[in-house]
Formats: sequence, structure tokens, C-alpha cells
Amino acid sequence: LLIIDFYPLERIKNIKGVIIEKIPFFVLAALSAAVTIWAQQETVQSLYAYTITDRIAISARAYIFYLYKMVIHLNLSPVYPRHVAGGLLNPLTLAAFVLLPLITVVCIIKFRKKFFLASGSFT
Repeated sequence: LLIIDFYPLERIKNIKGVIIEKIPFFVLAALSAAVTIWAQQETVQSLYAYTITDRIAISARAYIFYLYKMVIHLNLSPVYPRHVAGGLLNPLTLAAFVLLPLITVVCIIKFRKKFFLASGSFT
């Protein structure tokens, strides 16, 4: 919501007032997160089965995968399998580690002229 206030609404001139009006939403988000963690305790605990490098690889690949699915709407599914084979040395994971910083740098460079890039990539 703060990013929407910044772009495209351009209401960020009074930052204190904008943050104060969002407090109820922050509280609701915290309650929702607590309920979700409580309801999925078994699922969340199963993440400890993965090493930190596997979790980093999963995160990087998932970020690029969902960007791809946002652009190419083929073979969509409500649940996608988690691929950890190869860890950090998997070619798709290495490609994700190259693409993520590249996308971030492009968004930072183009930020002045194209605000929508920052509102979509830094959320």
C-alpha cells in the first residue's frame, strides 16, 4: 500500500500521516501471518529439512520462475513442485543468480523515468 501511495498516487509528501493511516493494515497483516504459521506448523517445520544453500537456490529459482509465468501464461498450475536437485550449481539456479541482480540494476537505472518498475520489482 505504501508503494501505491508513492506511485501512481503520489501521496507520499506527508510520510508520517500515510504510515499512520496504514497501521490497521499492518496489524491485520501480522495477525494473518500468525494464523498462517500456526495453521501450517507441519509445513513450516519441514523447511528445516533443506540446507540454507538449498533454500537460497529455491528462492532464486522461484523468483525467476514466477516472473516467467507472469509473462508466459502457459501450463499454469495452483501448485508447482519444488526443485532442489543440483542446489546452487544447477544451471537454472545459476541463471537466476545472474538475472536477479541484472533485473535489480535495470530497475534502479530506469527508476527516474519509469516509476512503475520500482513499484513492481521492490515489493
